[in-house]
Amino acid sequence: MEVQNPDPFDSSLADVDRITKRYEEQDAKKELAQKAMTLDGDPRGGIDNIYAASIKHSTPDDDQFMKDVFETFFTGAKGSDGVPNGEKILTKWNAQLASEEILRNWVSLSEAALQKFIKDNFSQKWETYDTYQNGHIDESDAKPFVRDLFSSMAPPPKVEVNPYEVKNTVIASPSTE
Repeated sequence: MEVQNPDPFDSSLADVDRITKRYEEQDAKKELAQKAMTLDGDPRGGIDNIYAASIKHSTPDDDQFMKDVFETFFTGAKGSDGVPNGEKILTKWNAQLASEEILRNWVSLSEAALQKFIKDNFSQKWETYDTYQNGHIDESDAKPFVRDLFSSMAPPPKVEVNPYEVKNTVIASPSTE
């Protein structure tokens, strides 16, 4: 079906209308995504508070809370013979669920901000801890993994500049040729 041109004397207006409509639809989608992200007037949905929460929640009670959360997500490991060996492991999927639960408890986040944070940071941190690509990490790595994940939002380290540093520069002398 052909789009009717609003002005029969200008054939390029139909294209302009299609382009305008496409950008209006894109803008509407962006606006809806931004509204989903916004929480209590914070357009980033609380995502900037994750690192602060990771520092704030560093007490023994917070460690116990994390341990309790992990207990519901650990699964039993099996030895090379396929028989359970009594060790606890955290699979990638369960680690993501546990991380989300801890985040929801420690930080006031919109669901969109939570999903964005997980999408942007989880896999990279997971690869750091699942070094042999087993699809799981050991029980002892669970808390450090979550702490490291939450520190993904840390500001970059400040680079100290020495104003008195002397750089080795070669001064060229005029040639006498």
